[in-house]
Amino acid sequence: MKKEGIFVILIIIILIFINSVYAQIRINEAELNPEGSDAGNEWIELYSDSEINLSGWKIISHDNKIKDLNQSFNGYLIINFNEQWLDNDNESVRLYNGDEMIYATPVLRDSFNDNRTWSYCNEKWVFLISSKGYVNGCKLPSNN
Repeated sequence: MKKEGIFVILIIIILIFINSVYAQIRINEAELNPEGSDAGNEWIELYSDSEINLSGWKIISHDNKIKDLNQSFNGYLIINFNEQWLDNDNESVRLYNGDEMIYATPVLRDSFNDNRTWSYCNEKWVFLISSKGYVNGCKLPSNN
């Protein structure tokens, strides 16, 4: 019984360690349907609280479009798309390091053709005014 308990604790520690290695980077914001034309105006924002070298990393859309990444960054990184890359409905974006998925957004929808984006706020995704390149404005608007 003691060996089983030690084994379970060891597994928990390993899982916590693995999660903490990749907890430092995430998809932070996504502009699916910008004001005007989508082509050339869609973007994804990554966030990391430490220096990350993205050589060998990629993002993949719901339609399996691939954008290879190769720069280093710390803080906010905006990934712009030269063409229409994201769908306005039933879209999700996945971040990979090689073949290992590190982060995925939930399924997102945006039919409003304005400057609202999907933003990561307090461990959930909310639809807010864009904060591109800055801390997400996670306070929801009041109904006053």
